[in-house]
Amino acid sequence: MQKNSHHSVPRGSVSPHNWPTCVLGRINVETNIMSAKIPSILKSAGTLLISVLLTACGGGEETGTSSSTTPISNPITTPGTTPTTGPGVSSTQQPRWTTPLLLETSNSQVELFSNVPRYWLGISDSGDATVAFIQADATGRRALQVTRGNSDTNWSEPTVIDAAAPIDVGDYPFSGSVSRPDVAVSPNGNAVVAWAHLTDCGTGSYLKNPADPCSFVYASRRLAGESNWEAPIRVSDSPYGVWGPHRVKINDRGDVAILFAHAEPTETTARIDRPGVALRTATESAFRVEVLNDWPIAYGFATGPELHRLVILGLDETGHVNVTGQRGTDIVSYRGSVASGFGSVQVAAELESRAATASLFAVHTGSSGYIATLWLQDTATTAGSVLLSVFSPTTQSWTPSAVPIDLTQYLSSGALTTANSLSLFSTSKWALRVTDDSAGHVLIYDRCTLTQWKAGAVIPKKNLPSLCGLHLSDNALFVFNQKGDYVGVNASGYDGGWVSYNQSTNSMTHTMPANLAGVQPQDYVLGTRTRIAGSFPTVMDVSNTGKAILVTSNRYATLPSASGPIGDLHPSLYNLWGLFLH
Repeated sequence: MQKNSHHSVPRGSVSPHNWPTCVLGRINVETNIMSAKIPSILKSAGTLLISVLLTACGGGEETGTSSSTTPISNPITTPGTTPTTGPGVSSTQQPRWTTPLLLETSNSQVELFSNVPRYWLGISDSGDATVAFIQADATGRRALQVTRGNSDTNWSEPTVIDAAAPIDVGDYPFSGSVSRPDVAVSPNGNAVVAWAHLTDCGTGSYLKNPADPCSFVYASRRLAGESNWEAPIRVSDSPYGVWGPHRVKINDRGDVAILFAHAEPTETTARIDRPGVALRTATESAFRVEVLNDWPIAYGFATGPELHRLVILGLDETGHVNVTGQRGTDIVSYRGSVASGFGSVQVAAELESRAATASLFAVHTGSSGYIATLWLQDTATTAGSVLLSVFSPTTQSWTPSAVPIDLTQYLSSGALTTANSLSLFSTSKWALRVTDDSAGHVLIYDRCTLTQWKAGAVIPKKNLPSLCGLHLSDNALFVFNQKGDYVGVNASGYDGGWVSYNQSTNSMTHTMPANLAGVQPQDYVLGTRTRIAGSFPTVMDVSNTGKAILVTSNRYATLPSASGPIGDLHPSLYNLWGLFLH
């Protein structure tokens, strides 16, 4: 099989995986929050797709250690041929998909787990993409590998970056969250990868003997313009809780923040984990860890979902971090900095004061430091109100005066009651964004409408173009950038169809025709009607410049195309493919 070709030959054989019919977006930029503590009005059903940039915070301090000082090289190879544009696209003024390319040529399986892909990605504003995945190396070890590519170049050969701290690939519940690497890429191209390494627990009880296995978070960073990845650095001397996922962020300065479930070594019964936040400035060689001691997370099966969905990490371009989310029945936020942490006394801002349970929907942190939080809660007059609170870095407070803004009257969905939650669950997409506007500009997408908050006031909803795609989003994958632009695949009910939207002009830069008879090859990602997300595990990201990267794993040796709509399906082995929108 030739590298960087959309042709390949059959490889080894493993058992195929069964994948769900719906993949709901990019987890480190979009979070599907279906809280275990949703109020009774949403117990029937309810979902919210949220575009979020995560950040973090904490309390007690620990020091990370470096396992090696040898950098790991991962240069992008000199391009042989520039990838061609997507099938049937003739206009250079319109966005277009490149020809899919193989990202790896190994004869072993790209790791998958149940319904969760074990690979992740990010893209810079210049179109430089980083993809991390798990695949057997030359020795047969299931290794964490990284490849880099650009919409104008070929992909680099995959590079193993976990040799000094092999990734944990245990197949226990939620290991899809534990073992899958998390990747963050800043607008200028800084990148960081974090993963779990399984080793002896060492000193400290952790409910285990020192020789028992514990999972520790490790991370490797690559600064923009450099080919080498740093040697893996151990994030914390404390392991993180069973099934606890980790989340990572990096900014243009090179500051890194990582959120994980911090295991408490001294609690031997009714164990409680807490959010741990690892902080490292651009110039530091190790991480400092702070723990949010007054934010308990139930130990056990619920730890992963609770930390993943209810505790959100944010990092801005000035180096400020926040951990915002649902603590018990309340919405709270901690704010600090990568350099100084959260202070000797941890103080949480409470965003609401009602006794009624608040269920987190979304948190998004803007690059200039504004933070928007959206949640569901009963008010005195409305059951299932959708509430908004915004933090201003100028006033250093949540506005307006910590009294949430009731958006229910402005939204198409209205109050989220039992009667309409089933419809909302199956047909609607929501998203929350904070733009780069220094005055604070919040965007709330609800189906094909957009409600905004700016300079302290709500701007009533306006309609998006009728074929926006967000109103018919079953089995679809949508990603949003900082500006509120979005790209959707499997949009408007068409398998493999795609749409793209420009927020500043409120216009579709690409949309699907109103009826099937008008669909052209360029309206499909692969040039033909093939469900590229949903049937296959697929992840996607979009930059602030509108360049997007899509990576999908499937059993095709040759993908379907306009000239060969059936493709060449391998009986069992999954390949990893990547293509750009630019």
